[in-house]
Amino acid sequence: MNKEKEPVFTSAIRNFLNTIFIILGAIVGVVFIAITISFFSRPYGHTPKTSINLVADANGNRKLLSQNSPAILRIDIEGFIGSKFLNDKTIQKLLLASQESPLKKGRIKGILVVFRTPGGVAYDSDAIYQALQTYKHKYNVPIYGYVDGMCASGGMLISAACDKLNSNASGVIGSVGVKIGPFFNVSKLMDRFGIESKTLYEGKDKDILNPFQTWKKEDDKSIQNILDYEYKRFVDTLCEGRKTLNKQKLIDVYGAQVFNPQSAKEKGFIDDANSSYSETLQELTVAAGISADTPYQVIQIKLHRPYFANLVEGKAFPFNTEIKHTFDFGDAFDLSLVNKVLTIYSPSDETL
Repeated sequence: MNKEKEPVFTSAIRNFLNTIFIILGAIVGVVFIAITISFFSRPYGHTPKTSINLVADANGNRKLLSQNSPAILRIDIEGFIGSKFLNDKTIQKLLLASQESPLKKGRIKGILVVFRTPGGVAYDSDAIYQALQTYKHKYNVPIYGYVDGMCASGGMLISAACDKLNSNASGVIGSVGVKIGPFFNVSKLMDRFGIESKTLYEGKDKDILNPFQTWKKEDDKSIQNILDYEYKRFVDTLCEGRKTLNKQKLIDVYGAQVFNPQSAKEKGFIDDANSSYSETLQELTVAAGISADTPYQVIQIKLHRPYFANLVEGKAFPFNTEIKHTFDFGDAFDLSLVNKVLTIYSPSDETL
């Protein structure tokens, strides 16, 4: 018996509708998955996930102890201050997490800050200093610093929060100063080739330091006032924290120069120029009231961006197909620091 054939038009309509339903079903599924992911994975700025890493103590022990054992929090100031992974917000989140489970109930007895930084953004450096100061007084814990190679500019500002600052025998220390720029002006070059530029703006001096217009004599006055303010704050803060540092000599003699650890100690920038990480940690435990026979934990807190956060925020493929063209300038230059007031050591032709 022959089966009656379906008309071509009817078959085409049914196939079309099936396709539509499949597409709609896929869309509903994607939306459902996105909603589910967003529920369990909130954006980084609101609920950062953390993990605790165990670090060896002064005797090289890294055994997991009970949640009642005393702990030393280690914070690394490494790289450019004000960059994506080292700024005032990341440090504040670390400090907040250090008083949450399983570290709550006063387990943190002291903080060891390890410096490997040329400095960075003035605001972030100052805000990190303030956060450490607030934490120290609120929880009555000592803060010690250890220079592991470099503590320059913004790093020195942060170090003012340390009750004692030690260094290994080799390193770069100092560079107390602020800067912004460089700025370039191409107006004469444009005149030569007959090129004109116009910027629309409202507000007196809104167009100062426009690189395409001839600069006026007082164009940089407001910016210089900001630099003067930031520099004075830097100097006052550092000299308040480093009692052996002569303020007048810092301004008139030392300036933004950098020094080896021994010279830095002689001038009052640091307290010990030939210390080790273990020795500094041992000194901190004594200052924190941890007896020699009491086992303690040294911990680092790591912030993690939720795995699906980029997907939820539309920053991952296939929702974001933007192609970015960038030039890699290496660690010596960070584009995120451009046009910000900097406390940073950046020699133009030195290799250290």
